[in-house]
Amino acid sequence: MPNSAERLRRIAELAGSVSSTLDLNAVLDHFTAAVTALRPDAACSVRLIDPVAGGYRLARAGGVRIVGRRQVIPFGRGLTHAVAETGRPLLVEEYPSDPRALEGHWSAGRGLTVYYGAPIRAADELLGVLSVNLPAGAPPTPEERDMIETLAGQAAVAMRNARLFAQSEARRRAAESLAEISRDLAQALDPEILAQQIVNGARDLLQSQGAILLRFDSDLSEFTTTAIAGDTPAADMESPVAFAVHNIAAPGDPRAPPCGGPGFPRRPTTGPALGLAIASGVDHRSHPPGGAIGSARTDDRCNRHH
Repeated sequence: MPNSAERLRRIAELAGSVSSTLDLNAVLDHFTAAVTALRPDAACSVRLIDPVAGGYRLARAGGVRIVGRRQVIPFGRGLTHAVAETGRPLLVEEYPSDPRALEGHWSAGRGLTVYYGAPIRAADELLGVLSVNLPAGAPPTPEERDMIETLAGQAAVAMRNARLFAQSEARRRAAESLAEISRDLAQALDPEILAQQIVNGARDLLQSQGAILLRFDSDLSEFTTTAIAGDTPAADMESPVAFAVHNIAAPGDPRAPPCGGPGFPRRPTTGPALGLAIASGVDHRSHPPGGAIGSARTDDRCNRHH
């Protein structure tokens, strides 16, 4: 059976590729390719747990082309959640009629009425779910189910390794950026140049859309823009950081020492303060364009950062 032997060889090659790369996109590509090489008549998808999106985010799809898949399946819904909740593989031979199914309409239209799902788990951490939709009357054989589960296990380990590698690289880049920013700040004597280097460094370090540095003068009770970096309009960032700085400087307990202490909030300062806002580079479907996602404040009363 040369075709069968060739197919198994191809699956073995793809399985080896899954385990040998530290790039998440490559892992997902090899993973879905291996599953569809096992069952060319199937459609498969990988959904990863995404707390920010509030559900299982579609990370990759392969096999029979499907139009109209949900980008995010909410937590608590669908057969994807059933697999994630139990942490065990799930076989449903009449997928469209299952009350838990969310996307039965397109699978029935394609004749893909058999569902097989496997958890993507590395050790005790569930990363996502592999879903395979197969033709009616053609569920995966026990051998195919074992191979799918093995591939899911290999992919989980590779995904975790890719994530750890990406985090390590991000920390390395952050350390290099901080060192470069520190060198630039140490050499800057002009206040305007110093302010611009601060916002440029903050934007680059966090890979954000923009950053703005506001100066708050409590004597005048107003904010002014000191420096800005990026394309995000200043007006989109000024209000959030002004609000954050104002709240930090809100009146505290009069018994508290000037710099605060155990059980006491900080008292308001009378010196000038600086507020730094970072504009997000996240998906605008869940965050307003140019929205500020963070702020920092420093003042000259106690020479501390908050």
